[in-house]
Amino acid sequence: MKKRIMLIGSMMLALTIFAAGVTYAFLASKSRPVVNTFVAGKIQLSLTESTGSRYILVPGTDVPKDPRVTVGKGSEECWLFVRVVGDSALDSVVTYAVDDGWTLVDGEEDVYWRKVSAVTEEKSYAILKNDRFSVESTATEEMLLSLGNGQKLTFRAYAVQTEGMSAPEMAWQKAQSMEEEA
Repeated sequence: MKKRIMLIGSMMLALTIFAAGVTYAFLASKSRPVVNTFVAGKIQLSLTESTGSRYILVPGTDVPKDPRVTVGKGSEECWLFVRVVGDSALDSVVTYAVDDGWTLVDGEEDVYWRKVSAVTEEKSYAILKNDRFSVESTATEEMLLSLGNGQKLTFRAYAVQTEGMSAPEMAWQKAQSMEEEA
């Protein structure tokens, strides 16, 4: 009988210890980590032309000229600008139009803008309408010779992020400061 009491006592002690262990158990959980990776945003820009850089002016002709500005793959949303500057003497005998999609910057005579969404694939934009300029049919040989050699039509491209720039004019001010720093 003593053995039986000891056995019952041992079982009760084991049951008490088990119950105490269960009573002190707690719920637990663990999440998966959230890893943040930071990279710098970028805007990649190039200005190209395949028709060359020297042109012969003949009255009444259209001359192929295909300057293009390209925004590279992975570029952030941006305000894209082109500046088209011709020597004043050249402007008296040559005409051209800026391609569709470009808007003249308020207060500027030769700067145009367009808004470009974030680029997943490289995007190219024509600058001159129909990729050409025209020599006035009224231009005389004398007028053309008076130009001399070395008259220029210059293209320059700029891009500024749209984030923090609410209007193209604000972004153009930033683009001009880049030119001043160069």
